[in-house]
Amino acid sequence: MPDNSLVMAELVSMGMGLKIPSTSLAANLINGFYLKITSGGQTTVYGVAATLGFDQGGLVVYGIATDPFGVKFDYSKGVTPHTLENKLVDLSIDAGIVIAKLGKIDIKLTIYDENNAPMMSVERVDVEAQGIMIADAKVRGRLVNLSKGAPAN
Repeated sequence: MPDNSLVMAELVSMGMGLKIPSTSLAANLINGFYLKITSGGQTTVYGVAATLGFDQGGLVVYGIATDPFGVKFDYSKGVTPHTLENKLVDLSIDAGIVIAKLGKIDIKLTIYDENNAPMMSVERVDVEAQGIMIADAKVRGRLVNLSKGAPAN
């Protein structure tokens, strides 16, 4: 594959927690996301779930899904869309207001190597989203490949 290839990604994030407005104080009962990556006709779905976390926040209950957006992978560094399993990841979603199919979010996704050094970062602003969300959310966890054993698309 060529260096810096563009692949398509979609994000679905859900959570339940409490964030105190105008402060950085927050707690989550559960927070998570699915990341669907499609490249070269192959689709891989990763999932992350985090339970009872502090310093992560969001609306009491939220759920959003994005339209597809492009992500560049630097294959020369050994980073591919289908080999991210068990990598530590931080996801930050900044939302104005998303209600039904009206709204846009900002996404910051950082994936770390086995030494917890950033190996890939994706930042997108004004990504079309649908669902309900009126606060920001943060999730940290390990990527789990949910596509293993599933038939290819």
